[in-house]
Amino acid sequence: MSSKIQIFCLFFLFGIFNAIFGQHCMKCAEINSSCDPSNRPKIKKYLIDFHFTDFSACANGTLCLNSKCMTLPDLGGDCSVTKRCLGELSCNNNKCVSENYLGYGENCTKDDDCSGHLTCTGGVCANGQYPKCDSREECKVGEACYQDACIAPLDDGKECNSNDQCQILSSCLGTPKICTMPLTAVEGGVCDDLTDCDFTKNLLCIDNKCVSISSIEAKNCSSGNDCPHDTYCVCNPDSTTGMCKSSRTFDGITKEKYIIYVDCMRNSKCPYVDDITKESCIYKRCGADPLENSKNMKCKSSGGSSSSSSGTSHYHNLIRSDKLNPPPFSGFKKFQSNDEC
Repeated sequence: MSSKIQIFCLFFLFGIFNAIFGQHCMKCAEINSSCDPSNRPKIKKYLIDFHFTDFSACANGTLCLNSKCMTLPDLGGDCSVTKRCLGELSCNNNKCVSENYLGYGENCTKDDDCSGHLTCTGGVCANGQYPKCDSREECKVGEACYQDACIAPLDDGKECNSNDQCQILSSCLGTPKICTMPLTAVEGGVCDDLTDCDFTKNLLCIDNKCVSISSIEAKNCSSGNDCPHDTYCVCNPDSTTGMCKSSRTFDGITKEKYIIYVDCMRNSKCPYVDDITKESCIYKRCGADPLENSKNMKCKSSGGSSSSSSGTSHYHNLIRSDKLNPPPFSGFKKFQSNDEC
């Protein structure tokens, strides 16, 4: 093999390697602006069959469809085009509807109305195996599901073995383990979930430890894999080194506001449900979860929900870090004449 051919092969392989493992930054796209719905970078003559995140990200509440960011329809909206709806809503017969939003003992018309494994029996969401259960929503109002049985939950401060024994949104933490109210753990403290840490002081739960956002955002990165869960690698266009940034923002959420919401959930006399929609008892009595607009804030909207009005905020040029296991590389597949280069 001649040296020219060897050099060409090396450059070709380097290009493929870089496409697969190199830095793939995203940028924020506004509603109706262009986005890249592809999860695979395209190389002339070949398609890389590998897991990638979108190159142009749309805001929360929008979807990249036909290469444009489109607003997701709300309750009752037409989803014939998007095939998806806002939040926890489902697209059923081209209409956005609530499903799995009713709890134990609530009036229903069909099984899909009921949460979890509950069925609509005699017009009421019911658990035919009660008091046996697989999860909390299969139990009566105020009960918890522990070791396959509905029980009265333990009060905060009581010793426990599992989160399942505790009140809604409390966790079984510490040594010895006790049921612990949300927002109790301080920086460096043990946690199982985001709400265990005092996020009003900008703490995140990462690897079962409450960590300050400022310490995360001081970390250098060259790809999303360098950053912990719930963070993104913000690429510096002038350098191969970027900075990790939190994908959440807690602006406007006070500790008092969140605890009021937790207390309302517990005292609402509403059954527990997996999917809280505007038609759920908890939403009607307590309103929306204050944390609802804190997640996936890589793109902030001009309306205050999720995407930058200019599309070029400090969340511009992002690499996701979902810490999920991508599907294994399955090699290359032959380029077809109708594939896009």
